Amino acid sequence: MNRTTISNHQLDYTTGHLDIFFETPNYLETYEAGFEKFAELTQQRKILCSKKKPHRKLYLDYEGNLSNDRGFLKILWTGFYENNSNSFPEQIKISLVENNKLSLEF
Repeated sequence: MNRTTISNHQLDYTTGHLDIFFETPNYLETYEAGFEKFAELTQQRKILCSKKKPHRKLYLDYEGNLSNDRGFLKILWTGFYENNSNSFPEQIKISLVENNKLSLEF
């Protein structure tokens, strides 16, 4: 299983979103969802996420300020995921399941 992290990417004091990072061998596949969707995840509901450009692996464990006034990251959840197809389409649905695992649905 590969690691995954859900972070709050706070752009300023009033705007932000979730960044969902999926570990792959060379980089992090990255998706975005509205910050308000995190409450739905904690209630074991599925949320829709949109693909972003891949990120460097350091963001899997990073919390703090981002360079060039791009806000800051705060880790909200970390765990594992399985993706037997190894594909990452433009949109996915995710949900939290038992044993600290994130479920992906294409």
